[in-house]
Amino acid sequence: MHEAELFLINNPRHVSEVWQVYAVNPDRVEFLQGAADRAHKRPCYDATVNPLLWKTVRLWP
Repeated sequence: MHEAELFLINNPRHVSEVWQVYAVNPDRVEFLQGAADRAHKRPCYDATVNPLLWKTVRLWP
């Protein structure tokens, strides 16, 4: 086992001083599911109208 692995096992809550943390709060998310026949699926989840209710839309096909 490497020295870094041993350090993290002994200090599981260690946070490096050079790390940055970002909080993401999306209101729209798109996915692409590729297919061999090129009929890719593109689902989109949208909460721009109501942040508590995600609307699902299929963009393609």
